[in-house]
Amino acid sequence: MKNNNMAKFIQFNTQDLIPREWKHVPAPVRVFNPTLIRNNSHWIMAYRLVGEDQKRRIALCSLNDNFEVVVNSTVAFSDYISGVNRDWFADPRLYKLKDKFYIYWNTGWHEPRNYQYLQAIDPLTYLPMGSVFEMNVKVNQNPLEKNWMFFGDSLEYTVYSINPHRILSSNMSENGSSMEDLCTTTWDNLDFEKKSGKLRGGAPPQLIAGEYFSICHTVTGTENNYIYSAACYSFSAVYPFKPTRKPSSSLLLPNPKRGSREYPKLNAAVGEVIYPCGAIYENGLWYISYGINDETCAIAILEHEVLLASTTKIA
Repeated sequence: MKNNNMAKFIQFNTQDLIPREWKHVPAPVRVFNPTLIRNNSHWIMAYRLVGEDQKRRIALCSLNDNFEVVVNSTVAFSDYISGVNRDWFADPRLYKLKDKFYIYWNTGWHEPRNYQYLQAIDPLTYLPMGSVFEMNVKVNQNPLEKNWMFFGDSLEYTVYSINPHRILSSNMSENGSSMEDLCTTTWDNLDFEKKSGKLRGGAPPQLIAGEYFSICHTVTGTENNYIYSAACYSFSAVYPFKPTRKPSSSLLLPNPKRGSREYPKLNAAVGEVIYPCGAIYENGLWYISYGINDETCAIAILEHEVLLASTTKIA
């Protein structure tokens, strides 16, 4: 664990995260964009895996309190999913509702549209439970979309876009249903957007003292050198869920690699990439899981005051 930019930092060994069933996947193997939840005495992490065969896979594993991968805990999760595209599983998110665990993911950036799927998982084996179902929007669904963010104590609400702050609702169950617009708020984040780009989806929001805090990402730069960075905003926990804090600066998460890579780029358009997919708040600390440069999994541990310092209250 290293100190960097006021954050404690864990970077994972890729080989520790490859399930036994995928040890045959041709190198180079990139493991990145992890998401994180707590399960009693340990952590569950899900992440993307891309080998030289270009198949996009999702795996899960257990982490102990020192954020070490528990031996023999890795699960080749996407091998067990049926009824969906088996070659493209992108950017998972883990979501916990009381004693139930869910994972959702998308099918990448494909024309004419991509798809979002939700699946319940067994908290002991990390294998799928019940049927997978597709998440849809009844009207004005983006043809190419990623990074929905569920929040609350049910699968009823999700942030569909950040600005405008578009909230969808549903009576979604394990049988699935299309989500409908509940409320939309347009808010002023122009100063930040001019410097750092628009806020895009990230980790499922965390509730703290009546506000949901959301760790998301932005994109700046030009073709062949797009820079992905982390940022934070918050919104009210009560209807109509209006934004309450806006980012005043990017959220600095450690990246010892900067723009360098061990392997050729997966996406030729990007440069340095910090891509947050998981964020858990406990006892004044944030545990933020993120991908670095489409190659590596990392976790940063921040004090809440550090996160607050990157935001400004909305009057």
